[in-house]
Amino acid sequence: MAKKAEVGYGRPPVETRFQKGTSGNPKGRPKGSCNGSLQLALMKELDRPMDLTENGRKVKITKKEVLAKSLIANAIKGDTKAFQMIMTLAGEVSSDQDTASSEAEAPDDLAILAAWEQRKAQRTRGGGDE
Repeated sequence: MAKKAEVGYGRPPVETRFQKGTSGNPKGRPKGSCNGSLQLALMKELDRPMDLTENGRKVKITKKEVLAKSLIANAIKGDTKAFQMIMTLAGEVSSDQDTASSEAEAPDDLAILAAWEQRKAQRTRGGGDE
């Protein structure tokens, strides 16, 4: 007597199983439904313009520029995390450029950084501004 294939959980009837050589998703993913990564979506959003009031005038600039202005303003006020972020981003930008020109400016940059850190340390100790 021939055995019938068992049917149950995880074992559908043989007639309804996927046929060999045929895709389970013949139409595939629709084009444009998933256009990439989070990074791409973030860059797209940062490139969108927005209205900003600057010196009493409405200006239309990208969200990327708004974030850059905000980051720089916070660094100038003494926010060390904002300053570190700027230095990190500036390092990434300068690495894309010619390294020879950035190496020539390195001593001046180090002197500026040392002076800034010294002023920051004086402020935290209560020394006040110079």
